[in-house]
Amino acid sequence: MSSTILVPTDLSPSSLPALELAILLAPLIDAQVTLLYVVDNRQLMPIPLPVDVDPDHIRHEMLKQAYEALQTLADERRQGVVLTCHVRLGRPEDEILAEAEQISADMILMTTHGRSGLAHLVMGSVAERLLRGARCPVLTLRSGGPLHKVKRAPEQNGALARPPVELPRRILVGVDLSSASLPALQHAGWLATHLGAEVTVQHVVDITYSTLPYLMGAGTGVDLHEQLIVRAGDALSEFLQQNASVLPQVILNAATTLRMGDAARELELTAEELAAGLVVIGSHGRRGFRRWLMGSVAEQVVRVSPCPVCVVPTPLPLES
Repeated sequence: MSSTILVPTDLSPSSLPALELAILLAPLIDAQVTLLYVVDNRQLMPIPLPVDVDPDHIRHEMLKQAYEALQTLADERRQGVVLTCHVRLGRPEDEILAEAEQISADMILMTTHGRSGLAHLVMGSVAERLLRGARCPVLTLRSGGPLHKVKRAPEQNGALARPPVELPRRILVGVDLSSASLPALQHAGWLATHLGAEVTVQHVVDITYSTLPYLMGAGTGVDLHEQLIVRAGDALSEFLQQNASVLPQVILNAATTLRMGDAARELELTAEELAAGLVVIGSHGRRGFRRWLMGSVAEQVVRVSPCPVCVVPTPLPLES
């Protein structure tokens, strides 16, 4: 059964990396790609129109022009991938979520520094609503170009050329050992299996939120740092063993790493050290990641991560 990747775009050059990555990814996961442009209706509100101008005609023309531009982009980039174009009118965050629901998207893939409606996807209410509201994984990558800190090659005209987008070959999964970690591990394992990527699973002993459980029963006269790391390692091993029946083999065979400190910062550092091509994290975890989608933690990690970040939602419980 084919999957569907939703790629929101504002048609700026900075939004192209998401489409490029989606086109690379699609054939490997048997996916089709839907390219979406949202005409922000708030752009029309401040514009005074002559009395003889029909606002509906203006909206129709804007949607028509957006669709034509999308279709041109799709024809230039599809490379054999099934790529469809949709345009919507409304608030970008609302329309992206509505489109994802309507087409049953399996993933939303987008750059985070586009113009217009996508200009603030990594900050404020748009990011919060999109990441909290999406029922499918949301994969974000920065439009700055390189996935890692490498120098860009100069073009003939002297400008700096953006290196081509590449598929991730190393995936780092951040877990907090809550139920939110399972969807993240499963999604990371699914991607790794299709991409042939290596996986590292990292658990951070966040001294702000998660130290207490590991201190219970700790003896005296021992190095506290070592004690915490040992207990965290035991907890991670137990977690993976208890959930082995629902985890992909690539996850059970993955390398593991333990760190102590701020969860977001340690995940960023490990991604840099491993030259990871993708970081995967659950969205409703406890302890170190319980604020992953709130305030400065999410904004900082998604904005400064050395590689793309995939936020995987935890399925909501069925209402009784």
